[in-house]
Amino acid sequence: GFDTVGLQQKHRGRIADEQLEVITRLWTEDDVTHEWRFYNLRGVTIDPKPIQKPYPPIWIGGRRPSMPRAGRYADCLDVPWPSLTEARDVYVPGLAAEAKKWNRHTRLGGWFYARVDPKGMDNDAVDEWFAGLMSQEIDVRPSDLALAGTPEQVAEKVTACLNAGIEHFVLDFQRHGLESIDTVIEQATLFAHEVVPKIG
Repeated sequence: GFDTVGLQQKHRGRIADEQLEVITRLWTEDDVTHEWRFYNLRGVTIDPKPIQKPYPPIWIGGRRPSMPRAGRYADCLDVPWPSLTEARDVYVPGLAAEAKKWNRHTRLGGWFYARVDPKGMDNDAVDEWFAGLMSQEIDVRPSDLALAGTPEQVAEKVTACLNAGIEHFVLDFQRHGLESIDTVIEQATLFAHEVVPKIG
């Protein structure tokens, strides 16, 4: 992807910083002139401006290197399967410190693989179900971080995440596209009816 447009993947963070600076300025200013490494604008205006003020909520996906960017621009940093220790000891205080520099508040979100199984799933079953999906970025054991098991077990895991400071959840019931839409609907329904009422 990056090579196709003459860019290098190693610059993706700096590109994202510029993109966020450009779009937030265009949402709030007229006649924007911007000359940085990747984008050059001269007297650009977009209309209509967003109804939300100063602009729509921004969510950024990423891990630790994304915290300064999220603290400056985002309402939420959505971290792929953060551990409870990472959430409590790294992300919550790190985001607070970065956001304070810009007089902002950035919340912590988590992106999790999830599976509700009324019959239950032991650790080996969870590891097998999500095998290979989570190791794409970091070396983790799915049973340690996936929100999987009986409704009671999933509710306990979600509650532990909330207590660790994770405020928003993106749940992947589709195993990164391996499951059907019908399965996703079934899982989302189980989560809404069987898990949510048990979250404490």
